[in-house]
Amino acid sequence: MLRIIVSIKSKGGLRRGFLLNSSVAMVPSLQDLCLKTLATELLKGSDVQLGHLPETLALELLRHIAGKDETQLTQALSIWTRQRPPWQLQVSGPFPCSSWSCLVPASHALREVYLSNLLELTDSQLTLLLQNSWSRSLQILNLHECPLLTGQFLVNLLHMSSQLSQPSLQQLLCNQCRGFLDNVVCCALPGLHLTHLSLAGSIHLSDAILSCLSGGAAPAPVPLTTTDLRHLDLSQTKVTDQGASTLIRL
Repeated sequence: MLRIIVSIKSKGGLRRGFLLNSSVAMVPSLQDLCLKTLATELLKGSDVQLGHLPETLALELLRHIAGKDETQLTQALSIWTRQRPPWQLQVSGPFPCSSWSCLVPASHALREVYLSNLLELTDSQLTLLLQNSWSRSLQILNLHECPLLTGQFLVNLLHMSSQLSQPSLQQLLCNQCRGFLDNVVCCALPGLHLTHLSLAGSIHLSDAILSCLSGGAAPAPVPLTTTDLRHLDLSQTKVTDQGASTLIRL
């Protein structure tokens, strides 16, 4: 089942959200009939103009396209996200890999991304999704139960943005992403300026991560490393007590 939640901040500062696998029983009305017609055109792939649609009606329109055929839904979402790009994206799997492309046009405005239980999500697919917002707006990336990720997406994105500007990412929260690898993550961490880092449940990560963060392996006499980190979670990894002693340098 496909489930996407997007929160939108309106001009008045209020946050709205929509749930794409929801269904709402409504008494048929003229408004409902109009929305149904718009939904039908969207699902056909027609380039319906949505930019000036009031937010309340826009959210109702999303409910009308929920639960449709994957191909039709992909077409509708592609049009929707291009015309009304969200700043927060939440995707809980399973999510069809073929549908990632419909989210890319809107990704330039993303500030927060939450992805969970995406068992088939790869580093290359995540790179594609985040490449437009990496150096512009993305501040929070929260990943949970994405077992195929190795951390290579971070290396890819840093390489792509090296000639533009430093990443805007502040919080990297990766929980139970068991495929993360020491050598890959260590290549990316020096290029990130994070305030919050969680790699909890990444069972292949070891003391090498702490060595990377602190400037060297204990007890090497290396200078204190300057860092903006205020939160660090390496629980359920292979980090040892000896490795943890390097935390004094952070």
